Amino acid sequence: MSFHPYPKSILFEVTYRCNLKCIHCYEPESGEEMSTDEVLDLIDQAADLRVPHISFGGGEPLLRKDIFTLIKYAGDRGIAVELLSNGTLIDEAVVEKLVDCGLRAVSVSLDSPNAEVHNAIRRSDCFDAVIDAIKAMVRQGIRVEVNSAFTKLNLREFPGVVKLSKELGASVVRAVRLVSLGRAEENDELVSPESEDYHWFSDMLYDVSKEYSDDHFIVTGDDAFLPFLYIRNKKQRMPWLPGKFMGCIAGRVIVSIDPIGDVYPCGYLKYPRFRAGNIREETLKEIWTREDSFKELRNLTLPTGKCSGCEHLEFCRGGCRGAAYIKTGSLTAPDPYCWIQ
Repeated sequence: MSFHPYPKSILFEVTYRCNLKCIHCYEPESGEEMSTDEVLDLIDQAADLRVPHISFGGGEPLLRKDIFTLIKYAGDRGIAVELLSNGTLIDEAVVEKLVDCGLRAVSVSLDSPNAEVHNAIRRSDCFDAVIDAIKAMVRQGIRVEVNSAFTKLNLREFPGVVKLSKELGASVVRAVRLVSLGRAEENDELVSPESEDYHWFSDMLYDVSKEYSDDHFIVTGDDAFLPFLYIRNKKQRMPWLPGKFMGCIAGRVIVSIDPIGDVYPCGYLKYPRFRAGNIREETLKEIWTREDSFKELRNLTLPTGKCSGCEHLEFCRGGCRGAAYIKTGSLTAPDPYCWIQ
């Protein structure tokens, strides 16, 4: 079997509504959001499948009035819950509610230690609110994970984000790789780094991780960045999918569900071609285990082209399929941001 018997993690975008208009956001705004009862039923299905982790994202999930109910219900069903937030709506009162509903981790967006740069990316004077939110959550014992989106505007800012986040008491800093979708595509000249930028950034990320990471603090990259990090540290081979298959985990280990219930392999591949079904029409188990679900991704073998014979292929396993498809229209093309010729 080239996929896990159940999703190990669900990214559920509970709303497309947001109070910011970030220059790199790739989320659309359409459709009727799933109701509270529909979401609670989805959580029951996930728990029955033994899904261990769910992330509530958006949009800005705190704009849903029932978000605290959803968080508590998922936790009560034994699912580890993470909230993905821009941080601007998290004040002391919200932190108390998050603690009361049993939330253990929040991922907050911070793109620079410099207010001017962060605010330019987020198109809002929100830097101070994010810093205050991180402090408030740390004080109340909530695990804070900082997500930092990598763009041309903040290319050199990441070490400062790491240093500041550690000083504030965050537990994780994660570099987030962008793809050219939505506003990121509209502002491509501002937010889409080139392959040489990824080369520099990946080397820097590896070095900063070695410098700052310890038993209480981790510096890493998101799933799309990891192949580049494996190139630097060949002891950390992807062990979960041996043999001929690519290393992409979309539709094999993770799944993405949008606010209207459509199910996709990941947040990057939200195209009709990859839609596997809708939670309002089928169960999560039916969609995940159906023979034709995510068939293209589950059967992808290692890429050819410049990847063929590459000394790093065993570790990188072809890189991000979402980035490859968005840039080239092919799931089997080499990662477009790979700098190795």
